[in-house]
Amino acid sequence: MPERHAVLLVRAALPVPEETAVKSYLGGLPRMPSHFEWPIEAPFGEPRALTFVAQVALSEIPEFPQRSLLPDAGTLYFFVSSDFDGVGDPASAVLYFEDEAAALPIVAPPDNLMLLGGNLYYYSRFWLDEERDPRARVEFKYPLSFVVTESYPENEPARQIEAWQAALGAPSNHDIRALYDAISPEDDAWPFNWATLEHLARALAVTLERDPWRFERLPAETVAETREIAAAARAWAATANRADAFAPLPAERAAEFRTWWRAQRDPVKKVAREVGAYAPNIDRAFVKAIRYAVRLTSAAGADARELIPSHYLQSVQAETLWLPADSARLSSVHMPMHQMFGFGERVQSAPIDHANDVLLLQITGDEGLAWHENIGCVLQLWVSSSALQALRLDEVQATLECD
Repeated sequence: MPERHAVLLVRAALPVPEETAVKSYLGGLPRMPSHFEWPIEAPFGEPRALTFVAQVALSEIPEFPQRSLLPDAGTLYFFVSSDFDGVGDPASAVLYFEDEAAALPIVAPPDNLMLLGGNLYYYSRFWLDEERDPRARVEFKYPLSFVVTESYPENEPARQIEAWQAALGAPSNHDIRALYDAISPEDDAWPFNWATLEHLARALAVTLERDPWRFERLPAETVAETREIAAAARAWAATANRADAFAPLPAERAAEFRTWWRAQRDPVKKVAREVGAYAPNIDRAFVKAIRYAVRLTSAAGADARELIPSHYLQSVQAETLWLPADSARLSSVHMPMHQMFGFGERVQSAPIDHANDVLLLQITGDEGLAWHENIGCVLQLWVSSSALQALRLDEVQATLECD
């Protein structure tokens, strides 16, 4: 028998509308009682509200050997600083409500809510306006399900993968690379609504506008050309912003935009070759914007989702496919292994330093989470078993480690 068990937190592949009644979820906004206060910390000297990470209904946690350390019912709320720049032990807070929270009102975030991922330059949704785009500060809402699995230390990867397979079922036989590559400017499936057009245009504009120092040594005519492209992209975005975001475009308008976008690829790639390091990448901006539009549209509801091309949906859904490689290495597993309890993933020394503590929550790098998309990083929250059983949650410590 293994020494430990873990509870895998399996996130839904696509986000849901904020008002969707689910008890446990990643991202979104918390449903908290009125006497709870949103945690605020000052990790860099300026007080900021922490990022809401997850809400877990304890009634949904299955039975496993250490289940008695948690109350039978109630709700846990997890908050963490999502500005990871230079931070090994991010500020965090865990709150407990003794009852079900699904029927409680959604809590609006404070005005000083931190940006997802901190500096938007490194942020996967880099083109969002931090003042007017809620998704620059609030992650999409992903329902959670829970699966108990045997947990093994890092020196037993084959047994761990075997345990995960026993808990999760047979792996997918999809070609992940083909699913990811399905989002391409070469097809005619985009823009599938006005939101797609707006975010494609804004992503291109910001790609060319940010960090003007990149272009200082370029010829004046090249700089002028990039400014013209960015201005045209801004004009497209403004047009889309005045339309119904989730309504389809007239076919001729969609074709006009596709033709325009494709015509910018060669000029922008020419500029990129001249810039060298930190060069604008129009194809990367395209994929990021499409994947964001799929999430944004999914979060708008079932009717809006019907317009999303099926191969785009499948591409985004591929992020959560259970797909271990044949090498039996933990690092080869495709699915993000979020979990509670168990050994957890060791990137550096946190699981060793906290060997006598309980892993209350682990969020591994996940391409679906804008604030934590680096798949080489692991966020873990640790607490002693005695503190957990007594619900002294102010003793929880967070660690962030990256390879």
